[in-house]
Order: sequence, then C-alpha cells, then structure tokens
Amino acid sequence: MSGNIFDSVLEAGVEVISVASRKRLSSTRIILAHIDDLEYMVLSPNGDIEVEHFDPSGARYAIRDDINRDIPTGFGRLSEDFDPVPSPEDLDALIERAETDARDLLDTRGTRQADDLAARKQTLTFGRPSTADREQRSRPSQSPGARPGGLPLLGSQSALTPAQRSSNVGAPNRPDGPRNISGGLGALSAAISLGAGPGNTPRGPVEVHDEPLADLRVLPVKYDRTDQRFRDFRDGVCLLESHSFTDWPVLGPRTVVWVCQFMLHRSNTPLGWHQEWKNLGRLSDDEGLVHEHETICRLLETAVCYDQLQVGALASFEVLARELQITEDKMSHRFSSQSNETMHDYHIMSGFKNRSALCICPELRSYMSLETAKESAILKERRKAREERTLAHPKGKAKAKAGPGGGGDG
Repeated sequence: MSGNIFDSVLEAGVEVISVASRKRLSSTRIILAHIDDLEYMVLSPNGDIEVEHFDPSGARYAIRDDINRDIPTGFGRLSEDFDPVPSPEDLDALIERAETDARDLLDTRGTRQADDLAARKQTLTFGRPSTADREQRSRPSQSPGARPGGLPLLGSQSALTPAQRSSNVGAPNRPDGPRNISGGLGALSAAISLGAGPGNTPRGPVEVHDEPLADLRVLPVKYDRTDQRFRDFRDGVCLLESHSFTDWPVLGPRTVVWVCQFMLHRSNTPLGWHQEWKNLGRLSDDEGLVHEHETICRLLETAVCYDQLQVGALASFEVLARELQITEDKMSHRFSSQSNETMHDYHIMSGFKNRSALCICPELRSYMSLETAKESAILKERRKAREERTLAHPKGKAKAKAGPGGGGDG
C-alpha cells in the first residue's frame, strides 16, 4: 500500500517504509503509538523507540506487507532491516509501553504550555516567581538527597508515573542493578518487564510528589539501546521552544532555536555545519576564529544530544548563539560574492527556506539595522545641536581662537 498513507491515523504494529528525496536507500519503522498529527512513537531496526515526525512533502512512504515482507515497488533496498522481526508478544509489550510514553509526552507538553502562560502573567525577579508562588511550590517534600532550595525535578522525572518512579532498571553503569541485560530488542523487553520506558529510564527510586515541578530548562531524558544518555539532534531540535521571560537578559530577538534549525537543515548536526562552513570559506584549522567556531558548535551539540537541555529557554546559550553568528559575520569576507550568488540562486530554485550561506538569523540582521538607524539618528541630532550652539555664540568661538592677550597690536 503506497500513496498518502496518512489520510487516517496509522494503527500500532504497522511497518512503514520511507525513502527521502534524492536518497537511494530506504528505511523502515514499526508504528507503536500515535502522538499528534504526523508524529508517532516508532521502533527502529536497531531496537530504539523514537519520536518521529513524518513529512510526506519531503519523502515517500508505503506500508509493508507483514506476511511476505516484500519491499514495495519504487523503493530501494533498506539501509537496515528488522532481524529478527519482533514477536507478537514483544510487539504488544512495546506498543503498551509506547502508548504510555506518548501520553506522558503529551502531558509534559501541556504542562510546559500552561507553565509558559502562567510565567507571562507573573512578575519575575531574576528568573524566579514571586515570593508567594515560591512558597507554594516549596511545600512538597524534597526528593532523597536533594537540598532545600535546589533544582526542581528534571522533565523526564516529572513525567513518570508512580510505578515508574519506584522502579530501578539495572545496567552496566549501575552497581546495584543486574549486568546481564543485552542491547537491542532484548534490552527493551527487559526494561519493559521491569516497568521502565526506553526513552525515560528512571535512574533510581524517586519520591512521588502530588504536583511535580516542571523545569523548562531540560528535555525529557532519553537513552540509547546501550543505556547511554543520548538524544538524536533532529529529535532534540523538534522539541526546542523559545519560552518568554520578562527579565530575559539578552537584548534583541531569540536566535538559538533558529541557529539549531539552520544547522539541522544544512548539515544535520552543529559539528557537521562547522565542517561545511569551513569548506565553503576554504578556512584552515589554525585560524583562531575557526577554533572558536568549532568550540561553540561542539558545546551546542553536546547540550542537545547528551545534556538534553532546552537551549531555547537558556540565556547562556543565546549568548553562545550570538557569539557564533558574530564569528561567521567576521569571517564573511572569506566567502566570495560569486559563491554567495550561486548559493542564493540555488536556494530560490530548490525552495530551500534558508537562503543565506551563513548561519546568521535574519531577525538579528533586522534588529541590528534598526538599532544602527536609531544610533545614527541620535548622533545626527547631537551634531545638529552642537552646530546650533556654535552659531548662537560666534563671539565666544572667535575669542577662543584669539587666545589670551591676542588680538591687539601691542
């Protein structure tokens, strides 16, 4: 079955084959749960449960026959396939776990939107709510080992159910857990049997609060099949949001989410964009700004993929994003005008929305133009005021030129 398979919600257990534009190899996913619109929880052949947003405008999709498992006509060979195919019992357990994770993800997003709306109505002081609100939020007891006044629970912990909070899945880096859980589907099945989700595995027993605190600074923590903390950069960028704060310390437009989206569309990752930027400008590694550019890209990729931070809500990463754009602006003379014109024509013809060859947010350029115009207007008014004062007191100016004791014949 091919064509537009998304006219209706796909059922759990359906295997979908996709091939992106200008790609030879196809990929396959098993649908586990529907989240919203074209967003699903899926199972990949390497055993990971992921959040995937299908894009019919940029790829072709077809449903794979679950009996003979032939590849539909028009699709190339698979980059990787399910070997073996999950058994019906394992698939039912994975679907049940994914449906729970999907509901938790929707609840987390709803909580963030509600908190964002409430934050706009509050009077904030240095990023903190009012005194009465802080007292109300501090009433629930602290989790074990937490200090009074410490950081609130991570987003993934606040989304866990009581059964998940009380469970603890063993792994090689946990001395109190079993060490015989293998990777892939075996690890998923073992994790599910112990009551933990693959995307938000609890790191230990956590005390349950009636009203868990939401932390806008972090994303739900995700682990790979080897139980290492990791989130794909594409997955992380899809979850980034620019939250509003009345005391935001960085002037101008918010650009860090735009920077991440630019790097994703151009080179998939920040370090990938650094390499492409370096090649486009024919830059060498021994140049100082090139090293600074690489360091910022590495920080950004580590923050999203490993630390899994909501960088759109962090002023520190807005400063880093601005510094990266300043660096690219300083090195813009190394990108020839002919190359820029060629890239500009390419983006117009291909329909690619990022028309600039450099990672500089258009809103930031507009903001700089407005601020420069304001500053020029102020300097112009000051110059006119000085000229008017000079015209109003010409004698004083003449005396100043003559100096003391000057102007007589003696």
